[in-house]
Formats: sequence, structure tokens, C-alpha cells
Amino acid sequence: MFEIGEVRQLVNDLQYPLEYEDSIDWHIYPKANCYVYALGLPINHGLLIGDLIGKRRTHGDPIDEIIETFKEEVEELGFWVVECETDDYVEDDCFKLYIEFDMCNNYHFLRENADGTWSHKSAGDVPNQTDMYGNVILDPEVLAEVSDDVGYCFMLCKV
Repeated sequence: MFEIGEVRQLVNDLQYPLEYEDSIDWHIYPKANCYVYALGLPINHGLLIGDLIGKRRTHGDPIDEIIETFKEEVEELGFWVVECETDDYVEDDCFKLYIEFDMCNNYHFLRENADGTWSHKSAGDVPNQTDMYGNVILDPEVLAEVSDDVGYCFMLCKV
């Protein structure tokens, strides 16, 4: 598995917000999942919230525990994190992530790209910026409402 310091260095090397068509060839990272992609980490491994700090939060854990562990973990990676709205302005070296929870508390990450669109990635697939109907994702809250899911948006800024 990865050490927090190794991943922190990867984060330090990245320039946020990330482009949808970023310099990473995601075809060579098929095991990367939505969390790894949302952070822009060039690693061929999936991570669950808390994996890097020894507090793994699996799908189905209480949402409040998942959110608190997420905040703690990204702070350890060198980010300042605050809950925000999907349409809030983003400063340089900052970006937004959206965590969508279904009725069983399974979670999925989307990230806002530099052009204002949103994208996501599932393990075994390449990143995608369209919804289930083929529309470019402009607001992840619309996706959550359509599927009766709940979501939380966070702004992360490198410190």
C-alpha cells in the first residue's frame, strides 16, 4: 500500500484545478478508482476514504464518519478543506470534489475540471465527463437528485 508521505509528494507535484484531458494517461492506471482520479493521483490502485491514515471507511459506513475521515485524510495530504456549493468560485491551486452517496451509503467521487465541467472514473474504466444519458456533467447535484442520492461538495486548496 502507499505511505501518506508518498501520496503527499504526488499531490505537491500537481497543479490544481485539473483539466479533464490532463497529462495522465488513465489507460495505464485501470485500477485507479473515483477517489484516486478525483485527487489526480497517477497510481494504479484504488483507495477508499481513510486508507492512507489507517481509518478505512467502507461503503455503507455512516455518512458523517465517512465525511469526517475524508476531511482528516485530505488535510494530512496537505489540503485545506471546506464544504462549499458546486457553483462557488475556486481560487488558484484549489479544486472542488463532490461525494455522492446512494441510499446504502455507497459513495462515488466527482471532481470539477478547470473548465467548470465535472468528471469521474470507475475502476477498470477511463475518466468520463458525461452522465448516464450522455450529457456533459455541469452540476453533480442534478445527478444526485435524479437518482435520489445525496451529495456533499468540498473545496480543497493546497497549503
